[in-house]
Amino acid sequence: MASSLCKITAAMAACIFLLALVLPPCSGQGSNGSGCTEVARSKTFQGDCHSYSGCAHACRGEGYTEGYCFTDIADPDHPVCMCASPCPPATTTRKTSS
Repeated sequence: MASSLCKITAAMAACIFLLALVLPPCSGQGSNGSGCTEVARSKTFQGDCHSYSGCAHACRGEGYTEGYCFTDIADPDHPVCMCASPCPPATTTRKTSS
């Protein structure tokens, strides 16, 4: 049990480190001015992710700007395709007086 917990902790640390290398810093300004990056697992990429170009192509087809292969925390032997893009601008709600 302790061995599997160590493996999961190590995998989580590796994923966080890779995200820190790949994604822009939060203190910076994103293309929308918020500094926010949206990250999600690809819904269309099938199988283990070993091809950056295949993952990026799948992510762009889903509307994201980039795609990266990452180690799956739950199953480190099977890398997954993760998509990233700047967060959309926040919508402003205007109140009109009647």
